Amino acid sequence: MGISISIMAFMFVTLIGVTVYEMLFDVDRTALNSKMDILIAVGVLLFAVLLQFLINYKYYSDLRNNEKVLQTKILADKSKSIDPVSLKGANFSKGYINRFEFIVDNIKFRVDEELYKSSEEGDKLIFSYAPKSKYLLNIEKSK
Repeated sequence: MGISISIMAFMFVTLIGVTVYEMLFDVDRTALNSKMDILIAVGVLLFAVLLQFLINYKYYSDLRNNEKVLQTKILADKSKSIDPVSLKGANFSKGYINRFEFIVDNIKFRVDEELYKSSEEGDKLIFSYAPKSKYLLNIEKSK
């Protein structure tokens, strides 16, 4: 998501910057000043790269530190649902996907089938989080 925001910001701000320069500061309005247009585009590109770094800084630092925070939680409930999925094919046939979910602290977490079948309500689960971004890395059953 961060890269798409940076690309949109680059295109939008470059367009606005070039337009404002051409309308307000260009002496010869009939000619296109390509040097200034390139300078504006390079400046905005540097801004977009900085924006990309600032948006993803927490994720980069989590990758660099290679740490995780473990939290033990109790499985309150589990549920299984079957959701229709559109399959690519000649007849646009419908398919189904099994979705396995745990409910812990009134929050649903999607898990794989193996963990779903091996766990029961009331079991202790270990949640692994990245320390800075708080991104959920893994859920496993406590031994």
